[in-house]
Amino acid sequence: MESKHFLFVSADAALITDLAWQVHREGHDVKYYIEADGDQEIGDGFVPKTDDWRAEVEWADVIIFDDIWVGSDIGTGKLAQELREQGKAVVGGTPNTDHLEEDRGYAMEILEDHGVNTVEHHIFNDFDAGINHVKENPAPYVIKPLGEVQNVKRLLYVGNEDDGSDVVDVLHAYKKAWGHRMKGFQLQRKVQGVEVAICGFFNGEKFIDQVNFNFEHKKLFPGNIGPQTGEMGTSMFWAGQNKLFEETFGKLEDWLADEGYVGSIDINCIVNENGIYPLEFTPRFGYRRLRYRRNQSSRLPASSSTTSHTATTQPWRYTTATRSPFGSSFHRSRSTTTRHTMRTLETRPWSLRRRAAKGFTSKTQRRLTASGVSLAAMVCPSS
Repeated sequence: MESKHFLFVSADAALITDLAWQVHREGHDVKYYIEADGDQEIGDGFVPKTDDWRAEVEWADVIIFDDIWVGSDIGTGKLAQELREQGKAVVGGTPNTDHLEEDRGYAMEILEDHGVNTVEHHIFNDFDAGINHVKENPAPYVIKPLGEVQNVKRLLYVGNEDDGSDVVDVLHAYKKAWGHRMKGFQLQRKVQGVEVAICGFFNGEKFIDQVNFNFEHKKLFPGNIGPQTGEMGTSMFWAGQNKLFEETFGKLEDWLADEGYVGSIDINCIVNENGIYPLEFTPRFGYRRLRYRRNQSSRLPASSSTTSHTATTQPWRYTTATRSPFGSSFHRSRSTTTRHTMRTLETRPWSLRRRAAKGFTSKTQRRLTASGVSLAAMVCPSS
């Protein structure tokens, strides 16, 4: 491949240092910009830096944004769209795709408009209104904050009580402690099943053939206990565009093409015997999957048929959420829980991290079996 000029932009925290370093190692000219003051030293000595990314736009052949955030607000989609209108090749979103992550209600509307199944959900901008809804419609619910505060992962709460009483208590606590920052929240009716995410790379017109399927483990401690983190470990495999893909992103492909989206996009779902139910979008590079995709891309099979066979017979390629030499490139700097998580993992011997990952993999397989979900039916395009 002819050498190109790549400009990587972290308009908030530094999240894409590994990918910038790999592209630089492959012989391309790279410049990397980091906005966050606390992340300025990340990647020093590995990747050439710039203090003004806008001054490098004319130099760049390809511009890559790693997230939707510009400080505490979404905005890289708007920047990417403006650059495309100038004729630049950009990996990044659009204003509308940024809203898929920031505004969960809007995301559900897009899914429903394109015939994708969704779970019952309600958006609230007032805590008392949400509390009254749960009291009037008692059931287990999931609380999902909206806006920038959704990056404080421990605030996502999954209810356990059939009458919703624990959700009411948590909403009262959030009103007192987080009312000044939480601009709203979504209540989703809790659905039992297997949580699986579908991740593809959209080239502006269509998805490339290879699709990543992954199972995240978010609790801080083994045994699925402790506070929520950004991600503690992930089990994943690659396959072709199978039933899981066709029932979700397959129905959104034309919309993404109209938007002009380019890059990685992920949709997290609950799957059970009744169907596939998307929960939320990640319209950007996933923090941990950035590195996994880079490390595993050279081992991907050449054809979708080979991929499906490989994924069915050896589907569980486990990975662990350990830090790279680039520090916070795998978590948002504003998430203290995730920073603590990464520091904790650094002190664990590799053998223990490996066993923890294997334990998670086995548990995922058991959950699939217990839920009556056929892995082969999910993976094989013919099913």
